[in-house]
Amino acid sequence: MYKFKVSIIVPTYNVEQYIVPCLQSVAEQTYEDIECIVVDDCGKDESIAKAKSFVDSYSGPISYSIVHRDTNGGLSAARNTGLKTAQGEFIYFLDSDDLLQPNSIADLLQAIGGCDVCVGSYKTFVDGDVKNLFKDRTLEDKIYNGRNSVVKSYVDGFWPVMAWNKLIKHTFIEECSLLFQEGLIHEDEMWTFNMFKHIQSFATCSSVTYKYRQRPGSIMTVENPKNRSDLAKILADIVTYTANSDDSCLYEYCQYMYHFVSTAVFSNKVTIKSNMCFYNMITELPMKMESNGFWGSIMSYNINHKSFLGFYVCYTLAGLCKRGYIKLS
Repeated sequence: MYKFKVSIIVPTYNVEQYIVPCLQSVAEQTYEDIECIVVDDCGKDESIAKAKSFVDSYSGPISYSIVHRDTNGGLSAARNTGLKTAQGEFIYFLDSDDLLQPNSIADLLQAIGGCDVCVGSYKTFVDGDVKNLFKDRTLEDKIYNGRNSVVKSYVDGFWPVMAWNKLIKHTFIEECSLLFQEGLIHEDEMWTFNMFKHIQSFATCSSVTYKYRQRPGSIMTVENPKNRSDLAKILADIVTYTANSDDSCLYEYCQYMYHFVSTAVFSNKVTIKSNMCFYNMITELPMKMESNGFWGSIMSYNINHKSFLGFYVCYTLAGLCKRGYIKLS
């Protein structure tokens, strides 16, 4: 029987309605060697007071602690604070409005084997009047070894780029300096990309290990210009890095991200006027990548995944904007 300490990091900011059910789902884990680190990101509601009340009244085997930040730094900063405190051999990020299944940690530990990372299946549920942006995801029990296999399987499977629902070796995070870039929305996309620069082995778990709540007022459901501009910057950084890299494994992942942004633009999740670096990403950068065949593979990928229309609109509009044929407002 495996015996490892797992550190569950719960960044907390203005979630007074959801924090107690979240922490209760941790308390209900069948695997008991867990420390749950609640990071206070200086919210304005009663989230931390309710978390403290729960922790004070809890008498079970799970170890709870509340770590207070001096200022609000956002999700990335809160996660980084939790990482500095974590003592477990494995790290697990849990958003404070989401829930675990009772066997989540046990199933992930059984599935991970000697891999760097394990991701489980997940279900989504809508809480309130919001659009359902995510679909349930069911994976198979499988282990992928070698970077080509890992990255290709990730891309082909369209597994989520979010940090949550991944059990990760703490030593892997430390050796690869996998901290979150602070001050950005959509930090998970860049963090996952940085992870895939180094990953050698990856496991998937068929058990549902995460319940993702979609609710009004969350980062993903609130229309925010910074949301769009940060996504554009991150995607541009990913493509720029890949264009100048000799690592062909990263091309596979970058194709996935390029597919993501082209369909996002077409569905109005990202606007063409978000950021000038976005124009550079889809007009100038591909020219630099023609010599290594990356541009052709991007087009092929979008065609194969039936999103060529989104890609074409994205590319054409960006070119027209950049050349002054369309004015930005």
